[in-house]
Amino acid sequence: MTQNITPPSPAPGHLGNLTLEQEQTLGDLWAKLIENFDKDPAELASAEDEASPDSGSGTPTESAAADAKPADMKKSKSNLNFLRLKRNKGDSDDGKSKGSSPATPTAATSDDTVDSAAAALAKTDLNNSPAAGQAPAETLREAFWGVVQADHPDSILLRFLRARKWNVDKALEMLITALRWRLEFKVDQIILKGEAGIGSQIMHKGISFLHGTDKLARPVILTRVCLHRKDDQTVEEMTQFLVWTIETIRLLLHPPVETVTIIFDLSDFTMANMDFNFVKILIRCLEAYYPESLGSLLIYNAPWIFPGIWRMISPMLDAVVASKVQFITSKKQFQDYIDPEHLVDWLGGASKFTYEYVTPVADENHRMVDEEAKHRILAHHTELTEKFERATRAWMAAVRAYSVAGADDKAAKQVEVEKLSAERTSLVADLRTTVTELDPYVRARTYYHRIGVIKDDGAIDWTPITSNAYQKDAKKTSA
Repeated sequence: MTQNITPPSPAPGHLGNLTLEQEQTLGDLWAKLIENFDKDPAELASAEDEASPDSGSGTPTESAAADAKPADMKKSKSNLNFLRLKRNKGDSDDGKSKGSSPATPTAATSDDTVDSAAAALAKTDLNNSPAAGQAPAETLREAFWGVVQADHPDSILLRFLRARKWNVDKALEMLITALRWRLEFKVDQIILKGEAGIGSQIMHKGISFLHGTDKLARPVILTRVCLHRKDDQTVEEMTQFLVWTIETIRLLLHPPVETVTIIFDLSDFTMANMDFNFVKILIRCLEAYYPESLGSLLIYNAPWIFPGIWRMISPMLDAVVASKVQFITSKKQFQDYIDPEHLVDWLGGASKFTYEYVTPVADENHRMVDEEAKHRILAHHTELTEKFERATRAWMAAVRAYSVAGADDKAAKQVEVEKLSAERTSLVADLRTTVTELDPYVRARTYYHRIGVIKDDGAIDWTPITSNAYQKDAKKTSA
């Protein structure tokens, strides 16, 4: 069945739809980032060392900042003081912290204060939390390319620029905060272990699962809130599941699609399903660590008690994020966002999908033990990133030259910018191919690989879910 998808075009402030001023600002952020590429991310003081990610810069904003005027694109005169080298109190000369142990995301989180669980995410000991089986990133360069994965590097930077109203220094602060959080929370380890590192009860419940795309080609994740009970699992387990889900969704995003649609089905909701700690962590992740990831949030069948809960939650949201929340009161309204083929029948769609967890099969992760192949691919990836950095430096210089060129030189300078842009685009395509090749060596196969939605070549096929075909071949896995 073919879904009626409107071909997306880049929104203002996104890759492929930048003004000259925005392109220059992107180049400025690249310059600041590259300037600090050889520094140890464990020694870079991030925004969270000073305050919360939102302090001193207003609340994060998303697409509303995309049309910022040149006058708004100011670089602060802080000389990047937040990038000063630092060590934690009690650190020894080798950088290891004495007498400390890694904090967990749920340490001392026994109460229901909305800040406690989220704050724990930002207060782990970086030095004691390398990803399983690999050393922590030694430079900011390694940390950055680790987060880029198959995305366009420019798209990553543009997310943070839009979230910080095109202020270069604040965007870099926010980016470094997110990079350090990934190291502290061991995101690479979550990806590496996959579902084996998540409580099996969560996976079998089917609290949240992906189901097709909306009319703007954005992946849809459906959450049945009534299946979540706060006391059935720890905040840490739910946070790991959240991060695993977000990182899995990233495999489904192909340019120019950069966001996801979330459905919260509140049917049969009771206060036993309410988890303020997890809500705060979700908001924190979407606004601070994965900015501009939310396309739309559809809340369906909210019960009479929910308005009071919403009054407590809504002040936590940035105004632009809040504008993406829609309350759905009838199943028919879903068809404004999602075609029936990609909507489950209990929400008024045509899909007969019933979530049934397919457990990992023997040897599906056999490539993870092939160190020789992994290092060969990693070496090629490093070579490509070095080429991209060189091309980026040349592109930055060309953009600056074009911006100050006289009328007689403008056309020639534009040709140079376009030539270098094409070179960078080609290198990004090569990087994406290489990352896809590397993926099975560094990521455990997921439920969505197992049922045939995510192919080994990175292609996406929703048919196994929308047709429920996966249940006929539950043992299917990637080669």
